Amino acid sequence: WRRRDVIVDKKFYIYLPISLVPSFVTTGLIFHQVFIATNKGWNMELLASSFIGLGIFSIIGLIIGGPFIDKMNTRKVIPFYLSPMLIGILIMMFFDHYVFIFPYMALLGLTMGLGAPFTGSLWAELYGVRNLGSIRALLHASMVFASSLSPFLLGMIIDYDFNYFSIGLMCVILIVCSSYPPFMFRNK
Repeated sequence: WRRRDVIVDKKFYIYLPISLVPSFVTTGLIFHQVFIATNKGWNMELLASSFIGLGIFSIIGLIIGGPFIDKMNTRKVIPFYLSPMLIGILIMMFFDHYVFIFPYMALLGLTMGLGAPFTGSLWAELYGVRNLGSIRALLHASMVFASSLSPFLLGMIIDYDFNYFSIGLMCVILIVCSSYPPFMFRNK
């Protein structure tokens, strides 16, 4: 597959959203972390400490994701790879006690770590490895665009007086909507 073939292929658009949503959501939540933490009553020292969990679980995601995906068909498991992020955001939305900042950030980190082996093998599985570099370059350009768009869009939501729950709800909807098409086509 060449890049121009991939751009017109239906499968590309089935799996593109699930590859872009983690960049969009994570960048937006991290960029507006002070807003979220302040509204939750979490102090800044606690927020800073929670990044240790994000980093550790990102590494864990990388370490366990690679061997796991080597044993599985990527298309069958990719619809579920955003589940830790989804659970983390639900924790952020519904629990205010300060201890919940740690599972929230850890689960975001776990999804970030799982992203490299899961999406990396997905595109190779779908389109082969001959032109994988140009296909992944297209994907990464799209991810950078999604990542750069999220602080602006979430900032507009904040400017219109929506709270952290609304931001979390939007992220949950994006995760569910991006996971649905790969779930429906996972056996094809």
